[in-house]
Amino acid sequence: MVSLVWKAAFCPTQRASCTKKSGAALGNIFAGERDSRNDGARLQPLATAAYLLVALDAAVPDRYNLWVRSVKYLLLSWQSWAVLSACFAALTAIFAKVGVENVSSDFATFIRTIVILLVLGTILAATNQFQPLSSISSRTYLFLVLSGLAAGASWICYFRALQLGDAARVAPIDKLSVVLVAMFGVTFLKEHSSLSNWVGVILIATGGSSGLQRLNGRQVGDGGLPRPWD
Repeated sequence: MVSLVWKAAFCPTQRASCTKKSGAALGNIFAGERDSRNDGARLQPLATAAYLLVALDAAVPDRYNLWVRSVKYLLLSWQSWAVLSACFAALTAIFAKVGVENVSSDFATFIRTIVILLVLGTILAATNQFQPLSSISSRTYLFLVLSGLAAGASWICYFRALQLGDAARVAPIDKLSVVLVAMFGVTFLKEHSSLSNWVGVILIATGGSSGLQRLNGRQVGDGGLPRPWD
């Protein structure tokens, strides 16, 4: 009986079958009838299962539906993906700082690109998102190529900065890209941002700019190199 109720709680098909059998058993019990194929010992577990299923139907679906709605909201919310992007970006900086200690920054970028290519290829194959190259317009190709070149240049510079400086000082300066994105979005894409968004952009700009200030006299990064204008 325990197995029956357990399966019914998490399997809709099993639940329907169990409910149907339990309903028949309860009908026989309350009507004082006796099924020739079942004796009293067999009717009692089914009746108990029917009672438990009533309680499960009142509790399990609500919690399950709430969980499903929550997951759907997170998957369809751009804020959720943005937070995840920030988390993975932080891990990228930490892992990259350790990874470039004994290897060329350019070669480290090359290895990272191969990993990204394999991961994305696996995702595209698993979700069947590959599409014919002929279905992509020349304008899309142009901007994707430009985006790829910009991303490659950014990675090369980022890994080189991590190799020369501390991750805690490189990352805030790298996030000045948020300020540039906001400015470019308004200028070229005609996007509109709220006052609260601009306040956040200004705070990011302030924090990132502070990393460009002189830290210890003539010291630049960790190499102790003097500035040419000092």
